[in-house]
Amino acid sequence: MIRALPLGWLVVTLALILDSATASAQTTEADVYVAQAVLEFDDKNYDAALENLRKALELEPDHVEALYFAGAVYAAQKRPDLAAPYLERARAKSPKDPSIAYQLGLVYFAQQRYDRAEPLLEEAYRANPELDSLGYYVGFLRYRKKDYRGALAAFRDGRSSDQRSSSSRASTPAWRSACSGCRARRRRRSSRRSVWRPARS
Repeated sequence: MIRALPLGWLVVTLALILDSATASAQTTEADVYVAQAVLEFDDKNYDAALENLRKALELEPDHVEALYFAGAVYAAQKRPDLAAPYLERARAKSPKDPSIAYQLGLVYFAQQRYDRAEPLLEEAYRANPELDSLGYYVGFLRYRKKDYRGALAAFRDGRSSDQRSSSSRASTPAWRSACSGCRARRRRRSSRRSVWRPARS
C-alpha cells in the first residue's frame, strides 16, 4: 500500500526543502521544468510530470527537487520499485530533509522493507507527528517491534491529526489548511521571480 501525496503535503514539502538563503538565487532551466512537473503532478498528469522531471535531470542530474518529485510521481503511480532510486539519491543529497525521509519511508513501507522504513518514518515523525497518516505507519512499525505503548501513542497522534484535518477538509481544500502561511511566502518569493530551491547540505 502506498499513498499518493496530498496537495497539502506538496506545499508543505516545498516549504520544508527550501533554504531561505538560496530562495533568491538565479532560477535555472531545470527549476522551470521542476515547477511545471509539480503542476502536472498536482493535476495527476503523471506522464507529463515525468517528462519534465526527465528534462530537469538531464540538465542537472543531482537536482534534489527533481529527484524527490520523480520519486513522488512513481510512488503516486504505485511503482515503489521505480520511486526508491530517485528518493535514495535525493536523500543522499539532502540527508536531513524530513520530507524526503517521509516519502522514502513510505516507499520502503510499501515494499515491506520495514527495517529501512522505520528510521526514516521515525525521523519524519519527530519532525512533524501530525503529518497525514504518519502516526499509522509509525504505530504499525512500533507494534511489530512489540513497543505497544509507543505504537499506541503514534496511533493516537495519527488519529487526532486525522480528526483535526477531516474537520478542516470539509470546508477547506487540504492544501490550504495544511499551510496557512504558504500563500504569503509564495507571494514574497514570486515577487523575487525565483523558484524555490532545496537546501544545500
